[in-house]
Amino acid sequence: MSSAASMWERTEGIASRHDGGGGQWIQLKNDGDREVVVFLGEPYPREVVFVDGKYELFNDVHKAAGHKSSLRVAINAALVETREVKVFEMGVMLFKELAAMRNKRPLEKWSFEVQRHGAPKDPKTRYSLLPEDQLSAADQKAYAALELIDLAALYGDTDDGA
Repeated sequence: MSSAASMWERTEGIASRHDGGGGQWIQLKNDGDREVVVFLGEPYPREVVFVDGKYELFNDVHKAAGHKSSLRVAINAALVETREVKVFEMGVMLFKELAAMRNKRPLEKWSFEVQRHGAPKDPKTRYSLLPEDQLSAADQKAYAALELIDLAALYGDTDDGA
């Protein structure tokens, strides 16, 4: 009987992580929210436009309508707390910071803290990126062995209007 109760508790814990975790994406929704991650694999850049409350791939139809594109970059990131691989999506400013950090600290050898600075829907929201811990050789090997999310398949990008 105690085994059944412990499985219920364990399953509820897993369900609560999945319910509030935004599915496959890392979500930092509120000012001060932070996550410690290890970035994995290659970035996946997309030129997009925000139309009708969602991002769409930027194409000639958008250009003709006077819309301007913006860059969104997705990358696989393992949550240090659980080693669960999720997608971290960022704008151009944070990507430039990550690229600069990559030149100083190899991403596969470090964990990083990403923190949100700004309230929900605040257009002045920004994110900070700080090195957290250098990974041991064993941790580097363990993170390298994690299965990555296929970002191209996840986004299923097609350019219908070009």
